[in-house]
Amino acid sequence: VGVEVSPNDDPRRTGAEAQVSEEGVDGVHLMTVHNAKGLEFPVVILADTTARLSSGRPDKFVDSSRNLAAFSLMGCVPWELLDHRDEELARDRAEGVRVAYVAATRARDLLVVPGLGTGPRPRSRAEWLAPLEKAIYPARADWARSEPAPGCPAFGPRSLLQLPKGRIEPSIRPGLHRPQTGDHAVVWWDPDLLDLTVRPNFGLQRERILADDEAGQAGKEGLARYREWRDGRRSALRSGSTPGLEVMTVTGEPSPGDPPECPPVGLETHPIPDSRPTGPRFGTLVHTLLRDVRLDDGEPEIRRLARLHGRILGVTNQERRSAIQAVRSALEHPLLKRARAAQRRHREFPFVLTVEEGKLLEGTIDLAFQEDGRWIVVDFKTDVHLKPDDPGYVRQVQWYAYGLKQITGQPAEAWLLGI
Repeated sequence: VGVEVSPNDDPRRTGAEAQVSEEGVDGVHLMTVHNAKGLEFPVVILADTTARLSSGRPDKFVDSSRNLAAFSLMGCVPWELLDHRDEELARDRAEGVRVAYVAATRARDLLVVPGLGTGPRPRSRAEWLAPLEKAIYPARADWARSEPAPGCPAFGPRSLLQLPKGRIEPSIRPGLHRPQTGDHAVVWWDPDLLDLTVRPNFGLQRERILADDEAGQAGKEGLARYREWRDGRRSALRSGSTPGLEVMTVTGEPSPGDPPECPPVGLETHPIPDSRPTGPRFGTLVHTLLRDVRLDDGEPEIRRLARLHGRILGVTNQERRSAIQAVRSALEHPLLKRARAAQRRHREFPFVLTVEEGKLLEGTIDLAFQEDGRWIVVDFKTDVHLKPDDPGYVRQVQWYAYGLKQITGQPAEAWLLGI
């Protein structure tokens, strides 16, 4: 944050500003360095000296030649960003140096930079004002030699306000110095000359609010208003903590039971080797591929998507190969061929259905397509041995068919497809 001060004697003031100056009120602008670009002020004070020069962790990588933008999200970092970590850190540090330069060059007459009279701290290299150190610190051999500063009071011998008890450290002598870099002059101030006992002025409004009347009536009224607000807040929290709706899922607990209408469920399976991977991660990969692949895609596109989603999910090579084979076989199944020819179809189709007062049922249909005025609902299963009488799977796809019928008003039939 840059604190930019416009002193009263600024000759560029307008009439309105001159009137303010006659009242002895200075104008102070608080702004970020980025917002100060292109502006200039007579006096600029650089604040927040311990802010970091750069983040230390790159949060984005952009490669325009590949149309690629990789960002970290909620602590997760893509591989493209990790691979270019050092490059992005160097770019981030260079940007920090440019920001420090912009901040320092906003001053027209006077730049005030916080500094430690005993020299830069060991960790100061990571701070945002580090690029200015050689422009404000004299050579160590010149610390004890200073000249009187024009327009300043007589300074004492130290540029430190106090040191920890028992410690004696050399400090830069207050006064006019020549820094290590640049042809400008730097005045190191004597902090003993600062009046640190000034009472803060928070405005008359604050004083009126905190002042009590003689009878204490204002305090009583204020306390009554507070208690009224407190009781209302407690009531609102109690009301808000009581759910107005209970949301259930088709596969969750508690189970919604059987749907009001239970259509018959067809079962189609492929021969699946016992050695094929199983588990939630493998099933998620297969379902994701069947969501994103076009129904007429060939194996090259399936492999491309498998590499992409496999990297996101962290699957093994065996799981990726088996998923490619499962999806390729599924696309050749008659049900998927019928879906390919349908004019209207949905994949990973979410729905919400009111099952009774105060209860909602939500679910996601793997595949649904229209055929001859009715819906065909297909639920994919990656179990090695899919049982046609599994009550959980049967009830799940029956709810999908029933829900789609209630939403669209068209009949629906249900299928379980083992892939």
